[in-house]
Amino acid sequence: MTTPMDVLLIESRPGAARAAAESLEAAGHRVHLCHEPGEPAFPCKGLVDPSSCPLEGHIDVALLVRPRIAPRPTAVEDGVTCALRAGVPLVEQGSEVLDPYGPWVTLRTHTDDDVVAACEEAIQLGDEPLRADVLHRCSRLLQAAGIDPADVTVTVDRRCSSLAVRLDVPGEPDRRLEHALSVRALDAVRSSSRRTVGQADVYVNRTGAPVGALA
Repeated sequence: MTTPMDVLLIESRPGAARAAAESLEAAGHRVHLCHEPGEPAFPCKGLVDPSSCPLEGHIDVALLVRPRIAPRPTAVEDGVTCALRAGVPLVEQGSEVLDPYGPWVTLRTHTDDDVVAACEEAIQLGDEPLRADVLHRCSRLLQAAGIDPADVTVTVDRRCSSLAVRLDVPGEPDRRLEHALSVRALDAVRSSSRRTVGQADVYVNRTGAPVGALA
């Protein structure tokens, strides 16, 4: 069963994201809004009551629906900036033509049929810098142990406000090495992620494969 996503849904005009919301909810995911239906573009929920801002809780991904080409942000798209500042990956359903958000879009989609898959993929893409930083910080330790960093897999799993990082490392168990790798990985989580993490766990899984000398 797919883990439910918390999606911040943003639309360029009222009603534009109705089909996308239905697709996400039908797949068992949770949709969050910056503006309640029928409410004016300003103020957003977070200005009226800061605790009601979706970004005060856990958001996995932001989905922006722009059915029409618009070279400037619209009044109800204010949540995009907040999501980007919070480090949330951005999926945009719409054209790249004259798109003001182009440089910050994690993944682009064009139809309602694939918004769920696009959001799931964007979460993985959004964690790529963290995976790369974990591996970078662990590289010297791995090399000193005779392990090629290219043979190590880093997996990031976000569930609600918690985050789990797993390193699959070839070779037999070595508690000192595993502890040192865990410390480096936690350092990467603390420094690389702008997103609020309630709990962070690191797991080092030794695959038992023989470790050969580095070339």
